[in-house]
Amino acid sequence: MSRFETEWRARFERYGHLYTDEAQISGWSAEGLRRRVELFQRLIQPPPSGSPATALELGCGAGTYVRWLAGLGYRTIGLDYSLATLGRAIAADSGGKGSYVAGEAYALPCRSSSLDLVVSIGVLQALAEPRRAIEEIAR
Repeated sequence: MSRFETEWRARFERYGHLYTDEAQISGWSAEGLRRRVELFQRLIQPPPSGSPATALELGCGAGTYVRWLAGLGYRTIGLDYSLATLGRAIAADSGGKGSYVAGEAYALPCRSSSLDLVVSIGVLQALAEPRRAIEEIAR
């Protein structure tokens, strides 16, 4: 793993241990997170009626988008490398709307063509090999 990616990982691992606020866990200000969620809500549509659809949030942080996607009707999976952050996401998901799993962008823990939607917000910039992650998402 490159030094660049190692430093990003250390930063977000630290956030998962230090903060309980969703914005801070994700490295945003409260206003920054609010604006991103607002934009995200305009971009993503619910799955077709009667069609079971599965969404993965790659780099789920505190699980903000996992819970929102579940509210739209997606079966949701939040994936993050940070166990501390996943713990925060699970704690914030009191209704158990999503499933949460530790994993890597370069080796998603799912079968090929098993996901209907993959979202990743603020992750690619922290990867040493974003193209490799995109190829894995496309798989």
